[in-house]
Amino acid sequence: MFCLPFLRTIAFALPLFAMADSAETCYLPLKNASVCPPVSALKLNPRTNEWKTDNDWKSTAGSFSSSVTHFLGAQWKGVQLGYMLCLYQGPNKNEFPIGMHKNVVVESPLMLLDHLDPKGANYKNPWIVKEKKVQTTLDCYSKTNNPCDCPYIQYQEKKESVEDIINSIQQPKEFPPWA
Repeated sequence: MFCLPFLRTIAFALPLFAMADSAETCYLPLKNASVCPPVSALKLNPRTNEWKTDNDWKSTAGSFSSSVTHFLGAQWKGVQLGYMLCLYQGPNKNEFPIGMHKNVVVESPLMLLDHLDPKGANYKNPWIVKEKKVQTTLDCYSKTNNPCDCPYIQYQEKKESVEDIINSIQQPKEFPPWA
């Protein structure tokens, strides 16, 4: 009897942690979209001058800023799969922006419209190709200082059962193949 309330607490807490970067509150027509952390989630470590969040976002370098005033945008780097860098500004515009990253694999934002829900919804991809030839760096500039302006999709491995994998293996036309 003592375990039941405890298990309910764990079952409730896990989905909230798993959805920490969820864009659910942004009301975007994108299935499984994620966004950068809100400004309010960033915490400064005064000893190291590095920023972090409770859900594993970390600054890429030390910062001179002692506070964060707004979200600037995001940058994606990769080829089909890559990583996300979220950019924030402190009160002094002459200081370097604060770059935040998280150890997750992110799909190319060029494929963002593949995740429209419902399909065909009226949504314009906010990501800009920096160099059209290589398409390895994409930028998103926030128009409202809100992380919802720059959604992205975290890569999720397709989960296949062992049976499905075994059934997908085809026998060679000639058996044995070396004969």
